[in-house]
Amino acid sequence: MCSSFNFPHPTTTVDDLENLYKVYGVDRSVILDLVSMHETPETVREGYYGAYLSFFHSCGLIFPIPETIPEVLAELGLSLTQLLPKFLRHLVAFLVKAREEGLAFGLSEFPQLILVKRNKKNPGTFLVSPRPGSHVIEDIPYRDKKWREQFFVFKMDRASMDNFDFSELPQRWAENIVPPGSSSMSDEIRGLIRVLRRGHSNWSTIDQTRIQTVFALPVRTDRAPLVEESEDEAEHSQVVVETPSVQTQSSDRLTRQLVRRSPFRTSGSASRGRASGKSPLISIHDSDDKDVSGENRPPVSLSSGSEDETVAATRKRRWSSEGALPGPSHPRFVS
Repeated sequence: MCSSFNFPHPTTTVDDLENLYKVYGVDRSVILDLVSMHETPETVREGYYGAYLSFFHSCGLIFPIPETIPEVLAELGLSLTQLLPKFLRHLVAFLVKAREEGLAFGLSEFPQLILVKRNKKNPGTFLVSPRPGSHVIEDIPYRDKKWREQFFVFKMDRASMDNFDFSELPQRWAENIVPPGSSSMSDEIRGLIRVLRRGHSNWSTIDQTRIQTVFALPVRTDRAPLVEESEDEAEHSQVVVETPSVQTQSSDRLTRQLVRRSPFRTSGSASRGRASGKSPLISIHDSDDKDVSGENRPPVSLSSGSEDETVAATRKRRWSSEGALPGPSHPRFVS
């Protein structure tokens, strides 16, 4: 069978496979083998499947392969050897975190957290990156050196694939896929992200012992508590609710300057505005209302009147600060 991709010559040795048994805890019931001259990561002998040593050395893959991994492969139409190490690290990390929290994680969750991308440097391979707002695991290594040369095969049976129906996996590499479409983040996914971010969320903490311990736990089907909106969204909504009048009244540059800089309000001005039939004054507290001495400055009042009235108010403020308008109705401004 002719391959449609170019592959480097495999460098895996018998000692490398023995190392998987001895160092990485692969059970002897899993049949590992070197590739023949005619086998490639795309085309392997019937009844076998391909993998890379780096998947076990630095990505946390174990035997039997957790069911969610071949499920994702079958859904995307990809072979295991089409995944870049970064792809597999993200998937393993999500599975570890979800199992530690006793939550379900699979085909309905993974596509909503990541974006699948073609790797232009190594044609036929694919990587993933977190969707905006879905970043969970920190410091996942971006690339491995010469990982494609470390190719070998293993027999597909219960020892390597557990109960998964491996006939669902593609026999040849996909040249392209139709990735899941993006959508707005659901309340369920917000809740899942919040839970997955708890505790140790750095890739360096997801070692072989932690992975093996987690996958020895029974699979759970619990769901994360719903989160209707994120903290950032809530904070933004609060700002919008509290200051709509500021945005309305600050349509011109001069008024915006008054909102930021004016440190005082004339007493009784609100009642005078109502008595005169004019728009009521709006009391606004600036974020810099405290001066150097620590005293609180009174809020400034802005009227929704014309630009001429605003300019006049500005001039009156300057005259007041210079002492030109003394009197009880015009308190002196101290800068």
